[in-house]
Amino acid sequence: MQQIYLPGTEREIGSLIVVRGKTPSVVSLPAGNVSIGCVASFGEFVTANGNLKQIMERVNCIIPSNINVLLSGETGTGKEIIANYIHTHSKRHLGPFVAVNCGAISKELFESKFFGYERGAFTGADPRGRKGLFECADGGTLFLDEVGEMPMDIQAALLRVLETGRFSHVGSDKVISTDCRIVAATNRNLSAEVERGTFRADLYYRLGVAKFDIPPLRERPDDIPVLIQHIMGSLCRKHDMPPATITPEAMELLTGYSWPGNGREVRNVIESAMICGGGAITVQDLPVNIKYSQNLPQATAALAGENPTEAIGRYSRSVDYRIDSNISQREADLIIATLEKYKNIALACEALGVSRATFYRKCKAQGITPSDYT
Repeated sequence: MQQIYLPGTEREIGSLIVVRGKTPSVVSLPAGNVSIGCVASFGEFVTANGNLKQIMERVNCIIPSNINVLLSGETGTGKEIIANYIHTHSKRHLGPFVAVNCGAISKELFESKFFGYERGAFTGADPRGRKGLFECADGGTLFLDEVGEMPMDIQAALLRVLETGRFSHVGSDKVISTDCRIVAATNRNLSAEVERGTFRADLYYRLGVAKFDIPPLRERPDDIPVLIQHIMGSLCRKHDMPPATITPEAMELLTGYSWPGNGREVRNVIESAMICGGGAITVQDLPVNIKYSQNLPQATAALAGENPTEAIGRYSRSVDYRIDSNISQREADLIIATLEKYKNIALACEALGVSRATFYRKCKAQGITPSDYT
């Protein structure tokens, strides 16, 4: 992606996406219904949001160093993409990029997974022995995803290696040295976890020499059309599809949705819609929660198994007080039932297909206090 400047000045007036490949994939977005500002590209991470551009420029500043980096943000905000960007633009780019989900490793397997083991170290071990993640990442970058999921005793073992750069295989006394940069990521508030005593303060400060908070997509709505355009182009190449299109009505719904799953959810929705629509995305190709996300009565009706058209018709007859009162009560009942089921406001919003703002507005109108049910 290249920035376009007004001739003879340094004023940015737009951006040009250059696609390299056998057959360029052109994405056709609806004219007039969406405005895409100046887009900045950081590897595969693209943004038009001013705040996020500033964050990424700060990321660029620490890339040449070897300091550890901690990325925090909700699931799907692109933390691994940023970690990969840090690696590929650092002096370690010729070394390995090793990614591991810390939340998926059991306490019993932690040492063997991270430090490796000698043959015969334990029952069921590979007879040849095995290298650990620190050894595999030597000379490169070790990406610790979901680092906040680590149990306390595992955190202590990790801290020792970060402090000394040395460790031993399970079943051996031989000391091995490693030289890898640590980039960690979490969707938790680790400073709050430190206060609660569930995450070691010394490890937190060791990991977060440089800390960056990646804002969720709902806080940067200007990035929604940017992501859609970027993802559609990528998927055209992936599936060897002709130029993709999207209707103004579909784009309006997509840009108005809160995206609780962030960029990952955008990709899943767009990929499904492109396949279903044969590369031409319409409202009919979108999932139910997005179709009705800007109209809670439709969303609640769809969730309850009703025909949305019939529900809309009933709402349009709201001059009839009894009908209006009836629907209002059903809406309140469904909100309460959803809160009681999920015990979480974010999950309730996702299930109902509404933004937090709309959800709280509906709760206030119905006299519902969400905290009473979570």
